[in-house]
Amino acid sequence: MFGTSPILKSNTKLKIVIVFFFCLVTAVIVGGAVVAAPFVLGAVGFTAAGITVGSYAAGMMSAAAVANGGAVAAGTTVAVLQAAGRLIMSRDSKQINLNIIIRIWAS
Repeated sequence: MFGTSPILKSNTKLKIVIVFFFCLVTAVIVGGAVVAAPFVLGAVGFTAAGITVGSYAAGMMSAAAVANGGAVAAGTTVAVLQAAGRLIMSRDSKQINLNIIIRIWAS
């Protein structure tokens, strides 16, 4: 895993520090994605009320509908992002998202 470096072969503490560092970086990235998701989805146009008129999401939906013969198929990227926008941006889920963020931060 750590290669054949003599320093890493003999230094267990250094290995632990490296693994801890990578775990910490991963936790920060995942936590940042959880915090940023509502803002990014809202900025793109996926909101609790549906897709915002004239937004990037509206363009995606239009392209998906044209490609699919007038309807957006279930399970497509647009449908999944619309469902995620509705869930994340709804009033009830804001408390759930806050609880998840607090638990991740505390652990």
